[in-house]
Amino acid sequence: MKMLQIKKTINAIGLASFTMVTPLMTSSCASADRGTRINTPSSSKNQIAADSRMALNDLYEMNPKARSLGAKAKGVLVFPAIVKGGFMIGGMEGTGVLIRKDGTIKNYYETTGVSYGFQAGVQKYGYALFLMDQSAINALDHADG
Repeated sequence: MKMLQIKKTINAIGLASFTMVTPLMTSSCASADRGTRINTPSSSKNQIAADSRMALNDLYEMNPKARSLGAKAKGVLVFPAIVKGGFMIGGMEGTGVLIRKDGTIKNYYETTGVSYGFQAGVQKYGYALFLMDQSAINALDHADG
C-alpha cells in the first residue's frame, strides 16, 4: 500500500513538473537563434554600455588580477546581468558589449541558452570574457551565434 502511494506522489510531481515546464520548452524551441547574437536591439544601447562599463570597473576594483589581465587583453566581452532560471529545465538571457582596449564599444551582444537537469530557482550574475589577441576578436566578429 505504501509503495502505491509513493508511486502516485512521484507521478503527481512528474505531471506538475511537465505542466510547468512545457511552456518554457515550447518558447525556447520556437527561437531559432541560440547562443550569442551580435548587435541586439532588445534594450537601450546606452544603458547596456553604461551597465557593462560599471560591471567591468567593479570587477577591476574587486580583483586587481582582473585589471592586469584586462590591460593585456585586446578586448573584453562583458555581460553585466545575465538572468538564469528554471525548474528541471531552465533558460538564461543577457545583453552585453565588446569593450576594446582603448575603451570604445565595438558591438552589442545578446546571449541566450537552455539547460536541463536538477535545478530550481533564479539567479542573476555578470560575465566577462577577456579576448587576448586579435584572432579572438576576429573569431567573435565572424561567428554566427
